Amino acid sequence: MSMTMAATAPGIRTGQWRLERVELLNWGTFQGHHGLDIARKGFLLTGHSGSGKSSLVDAISAVLTPRGKLHFNAAAQDTSARGEDRTLVSYIRGAWRRSADDETGEVRAEYLRTGATFSGILLRYNDNTGAKPVLLLKLYHLRRGSNTPADVSELSILLQEDATLTGFVDYLRNGIETRRIKSTWPAAYVTDKHSAFASRFCRLMGISGENAVLLLHRTQSAKSLGSLDDLFREFMLDRPKTFDIATTAVAQFGELSEAHRLVVEAREQVDHLRGMEEPARAFGLNSARATDAAVLSAALTSFRDEWKLKLAKDAKAAAQAAALTAQHDFDLAAATTAEMEEAHSAARRQVDGHGGQALRDQQTQVDLAQERERDVLGRRVELASKLEAVGISFPASFEEYEELRAAARTERSGLDAARAASRQTINELHEARGAAKAKVRDLETELKSLRGRRSNLGDTLVTARSVVAEAAGLPASAFPFAGELLEVRKEFADWTGAIERVLRPLATVMLVPEKHIDRVRDAVDGLFLGARLVFESVPGRSEPPRAARTERSLLSRVQVADGPMAGWLHAVLSGNYDYECVDSPAELGGSEKAVTRAGQVKRSRTRHEKDDRSRVDDRSTWVLGFDNADKLELLSSLVQAARATADQLADRVDAAENRREAERLRAEALALTETHGWDQLDAGRARARVESHKERLAEILAASGDLRAAEAAAKEAKTRWAAAQKAQQAAMESMAEVKTQLVGLDRIVLELGPRVAASADVPEELAASLRERFLRQRRSIVHDVIDEVALTVATGLGAEEKQATSQAAAARTAFASLAGEFRRLWPAKAGDLTDQVEDGGGYLALLEQLVADRLPDFETRFFELMERQSQQNVATLANEIRRAPLEVRDRVAPINGSLKRSAFDAGRFLKIVVKENRGELGRKFLSDLQDISAAHGWPRAATMPKPSSKSCGASWRNSPRANPATPPGGTNAWTPGFTCASPPRK
Repeated sequence: MSMTMAATAPGIRTGQWRLERVELLNWGTFQGHHGLDIARKGFLLTGHSGSGKSSLVDAISAVLTPRGKLHFNAAAQDTSARGEDRTLVSYIRGAWRRSADDETGEVRAEYLRTGATFSGILLRYNDNTGAKPVLLLKLYHLRRGSNTPADVSELSILLQEDATLTGFVDYLRNGIETRRIKSTWPAAYVTDKHSAFASRFCRLMGISGENAVLLLHRTQSAKSLGSLDDLFREFMLDRPKTFDIATTAVAQFGELSEAHRLVVEAREQVDHLRGMEEPARAFGLNSARATDAAVLSAALTSFRDEWKLKLAKDAKAAAQAAALTAQHDFDLAAATTAEMEEAHSAARRQVDGHGGQALRDQQTQVDLAQERERDVLGRRVELASKLEAVGISFPASFEEYEELRAAARTERSGLDAARAASRQTINELHEARGAAKAKVRDLETELKSLRGRRSNLGDTLVTARSVVAEAAGLPASAFPFAGELLEVRKEFADWTGAIERVLRPLATVMLVPEKHIDRVRDAVDGLFLGARLVFESVPGRSEPPRAARTERSLLSRVQVADGPMAGWLHAVLSGNYDYECVDSPAELGGSEKAVTRAGQVKRSRTRHEKDDRSRVDDRSTWVLGFDNADKLELLSSLVQAARATADQLADRVDAAENRREAERLRAEALALTETHGWDQLDAGRARARVESHKERLAEILAASGDLRAAEAAAKEAKTRWAAAQKAQQAAMESMAEVKTQLVGLDRIVLELGPRVAASADVPEELAASLRERFLRQRRSIVHDVIDEVALTVATGLGAEEKQATSQAAAARTAFASLAGEFRRLWPAKAGDLTDQVEDGGGYLALLEQLVADRLPDFETRFFELMERQSQQNVATLANEIRRAPLEVRDRVAPINGSLKRSAFDAGRFLKIVVKENRGELGRKFLSDLQDISAAHGWPRAATMPKPSSKSCGASWRNSPRANPATPPGGTNAWTPGFTCASPPRK
């Protein structure tokens, strides 16, 4: 690089600050300290490419120019990309070449200074008046391993005394020691803020402002100056006010438009949220109803037992009092019977005194004949009733009876075989009914368990997870099963059974975050789970999933729930479960892993399986799904079907039992014909014997009048004795009935007492509700009917719970749809709220807040304010654009005066001519501004145009070039044109 002084003017103006020395320290390829004196008359830098010309110029720019507006090697940047590698860091490090790595091919810069390093630049200015010089310094430090501009430590110093850059080296070796520098140069102005530094040196050296400094930076290389128009527009003329006016207008329009948009959005949000109130209310109401019904059902048994025990105790107390009364009545009746017996004995003795022995003997014969008649009638009635019960008429004669007995012997042999077959059928029906009842119990148990959770997994696995989570001191929700995070997409619902068979090994795996795995291992090792539990540690970060091998892949038919486990599940699915879903077994051969719709799984090139322990479409065995609403509905229907089956089997058992009983009764009736002869059934002959003996007794009585009187007295005494005996029997039966009742009540009290004592007390509120339901079924509740009433109430509660659960599920679905739409439209407003109805309180709180803010009430006001303010801003902008040419002429006038003092050529001078270059588009632009300011073109639609840096309203948006600071037409309307004008010839 050569340095040549050249005179640039006939004289040097005293009092003008000019650069007289530059010092560099570790700047670019200037390793160490370098100094260069600058001639006051001017200085020309020449040299080959890479000799350091730009590095020296960039050093001057680094001191004077703000870092954010600093462009190193500016001349090169205007013509090529060579200057893009020049940065503050590259200068401090001393980048001297770029080379490619032999192994990687990566292009890297090679530095002279690779460790911790420092750099410095000093500019010395003098005004040639003998005053103190002005020294401007920049000091830099960069730590080892730091290579970004943000890592550079920088200090700016202004001195008005002699100094050299080498004097600062000791303050830079271990970082910039600002305090020591201030202590050594107390008169210096030291700051790490370039703006303050620039303000100070501009004021000291009479520089008008930042534009002058930027102009210097731009003109340091003549190659970077595009045109004089650019020079005047960017550096000599003040920034047009239209820029600030347009920026203000756009900003205000944007703010007001955004406010209006927020108001409209708030109204739409209020309308949407109000639509969510009803499903949220319905869900809450029906969930509460279902919960209340479930709680009442759970408390029903305890309530019934407690009430039944009380009723039994009350009945026992009443029965004890009745037993005392019955005992008293029996004692009185026994005494009366004894008295009547003695009176009858006395009367019989009177009869004996008047020859009553023959009478007694004959009476005995009458009694025996009557007893035999009663026996015959009893057997006859018994056999007749049994025969009639099985459809056989009682025979009227000995011959008919013998025919019946012969037929009975033949029929009984066939009945024995039929009864044996009936027993076998009944046993089979009892077994089937028992299995049906067991199935009902199992389904009801599973249904009850499902209602307490959202998982489709079996109760044993869910219980095992809860036990492990409790032992580990963590919530069960921290350990989801894979099946709870996987769901077959709705459009592929017909493939669910087949996909379930493929994914079941994964679905039943409990997923444990890696950070909790040690606690879970310890918990599992110390527990007996009663189930097979498989769990897997899930890392925080997972490999990205592989692409599916085919569009029919199972991967595209399964949805993974969002959450921390989603990435791991996607990776596992793509790595292990990329099965092709084929329509027929013939297609299995073309895939390594595939599954048919019927559930046949090909797990490798050679291994096939089909697990038909349950049907492929048996939804009760499915375990995938984000919730169990579908499975709840299915199990409810299965419970109803199982109950219906159990009821049908019960009816069939009853029918078979009835048939067997009919066969038994027929066999018994026919068997009686074998044991009874006709003489034991002939009622006519028995009656004739009774009449014969009565006639003989009458003959004896007719022979003696005293005997008749004594016999009449004896009969009367016997009648009274019989009445007393009957009264005594009635008293004894009454007492026995009361005692039997007491025994039953004692048994109830003994059975229910411990059970009631062991069960928890039913809260009074629940007890009152249940009592009301019981009394609604029967006005009077006693201990022997309460079980029947309880069954009716339990059935009603079950129906209520089912109905409320169904309605709650429908409300949940409706809410989820509305909430999902809300989250899609306004995700920021929804925040962490989900589309689950459990977050309904959060959405209603948003509604309350929006209603309380009353933003929708001001929608029209915001629109009018936006319209009025924007019209005012546009009018101001239009007026300023019209005035701009006059202001430019006023600004250019002194420049022309200065140019007139210096000849451009012999007899020729430069003159700046201001020309208005508004074409058709420019005039159209101003016309649009006028229309907007006059409210002719303002949009009245509810949706406002979105403001941008290039628009201030709808009319601006539609303009071909809508920059308010640069009207259409190519050049600013106030941009000066340049021309060489000859003075008038004299």
